[in-house]
Amino acid sequence: MDQRKADELEERLIDFGVRIIKRAGHLPATAAGKHLARQIVRSGTSTAPNYGESRSAESDADFVHKLSIHNAFFDRDFKKEV
Repeated sequence: MDQRKADELEERLIDFGVRIIKRAGHLPATAAGKHLARQIVRSGTSTAPNYGESRSAESDADFVHKLSIHNAFFDRDFKKEV
């Protein structure tokens, strides 16, 4: 992916995180609503920094490796929540 497209994607992911935070604020103030809001904010705002970190990869293999580390953390957190 060229630099311009990568930058655009990162900006879109940041905008997505901002929209997620705003949307989570509209969930009901019930226990379930608060729980879902926390989960949605954590998930929705992690994509931009994870992608940004992956962009610092020194090779295609390193890029894949960095993404797989983020995925492993997600799987661990998901299983812990369930």
